[in-house]
Amino acid sequence: MKKLLFFFFLSLILGICSCSNHPAGATHVTPSPVPARTPPGASEVTGKILIEQPSGIFLTTAEGKGSRLIVPQTDGLLNAALSHNGTRVAYFINGFYFVEDLQTGAVSQLNQEFIGGVPYGMGWSPDDRKIGFDCVPPNAQASEICTIDVTQQHFQVLTHLGQAVSPDQSAAGGGARFGSWGEDGVHLIFAVGFYPSSGGRSKRSLQILNINTGEIVTIFDEATQSAISAIGSPMLSPDGKTVLFQGNIRQLTEIFQINADGSGLRQVTLGNHASGITYPVWSPDGSVFFAFTASDSDPAKIGIPTLFSLKGKTLLQLDIGSGIVRSWVK
Repeated sequence: MKKLLFFFFLSLILGICSCSNHPAGATHVTPSPVPARTPPGASEVTGKILIEQPSGIFLTTAEGKGSRLIVPQTDGLLNAALSHNGTRVAYFINGFYFVEDLQTGAVSQLNQEFIGGVPYGMGWSPDDRKIGFDCVPPNAQASEICTIDVTQQHFQVLTHLGQAVSPDQSAAGGGARFGSWGEDGVHLIFAVGFYPSSGGRSKRSLQILNINTGEIVTIFDEATQSAISAIGSPMLSPDGKTVLFQGNIRQLTEIFQINADGSGLRQVTLGNHASGITYPVWSPDGSVFFAFTASDSDPAKIGIPTLFSLKGKTLLQLDIGSGIVRSWVK
């Protein structure tokens, strides 16, 4: 059981590549040109990254040097996030959220009552006062976007998506999947979808929530096109103007980019990898991103943290084994 949750979550995402047909009139996705590979500039691989690996949560440099174990693997450990100032790590174990101070080693438990659901995403607010994630609130069936105040330990449910489920959909097992918190502290992005009551795959959309007003804006909806399916892991850029997300196209999971107003959809990664590409994480300056894919030199090695340019070029693959980059800070 020690590594079961990590590999289950890994296989769930990599196995997401369902078939997709392309009839006339399907959404046009602009592919990136195939560039020649060049080494990354030094500015592209600075800072610290938090990586979830089968043996636990690790902190390392963006070049994969000086890896430090923060949270050893234990049953129920899943997902983690590094604060923007790089001093604290939040993580989830079996319905409870914890924060570890990396300077003192002190660990705080944020919630005393069980919180339902398993978070697909987790992120700190820009001021490092709150943590956002998806959860299943008490007496609910669908996942919602939730937050916890790290100091006051106040738990809050920000959305009520399950209350708006249509008669031909089921709330059970559906709902929101947290993506990231915008640097303005006001906006959150997430993916949301519900399963048909008659059975079958859910069609998801990408939505941005304004925390101050409660307004939710949809910027991409699978149901309006047929080219891209199984979307998820949306990440707002540091300037809040654009979004990276994963989606299935031609039976392979790739990384896409879309503007925060829903315009400018394009395919970023190039379809030239042995397995799907998932879990994009922006660099602090928004110039490059890490994602999770197979090794270029040995395709049998799945889940290698890989640095990409915004043209889909592979810049670097970390030689640290399989792992999901959860956060990247200065």
